[in-house]
Amino acid sequence: MQTANPPPPTQSPASTQLSPQQWRSGIAAWLGWTFDGLELHIYTLVAAPFVAELLGGRATTDPDVGYYGSIIQAGFLLGWALGGGFFGRLGDRFGRSPRFEPHGADLCGVYRSFVLRA
Repeated sequence: MQTANPPPPTQSPASTQLSPQQWRSGIAAWLGWTFDGLELHIYTLVAAPFVAELLGGRATTDPDVGYYGSIIQAGFLLGWALGGGFFGRLGDRFGRSPRFEPHGADLCGVYRSFVLRA
């Protein structure tokens, strides 16, 4: 019984084939993504003491601290999502080149389906 040889692996471009501008833009995108996630994680570390202080110095184990902290966190995430869509759309319309508009806020028609059906 003969076995077929598997096809050779597809060659991916080596990192040495990237131009300096491609390296800079890739690093900038990675740093932006990293710091964007970092702010959310920093908030989760300081949320309980922050909310406890806002409620008049209660203990961080107080149930009200957890309740109001989760409301603040939900508002943060909702603002993050809606703000990205809204300001992305404004950026596409007024601040970026129009050729990027279909790939920005209208990605896969999701934005239009939410806005036009509302």
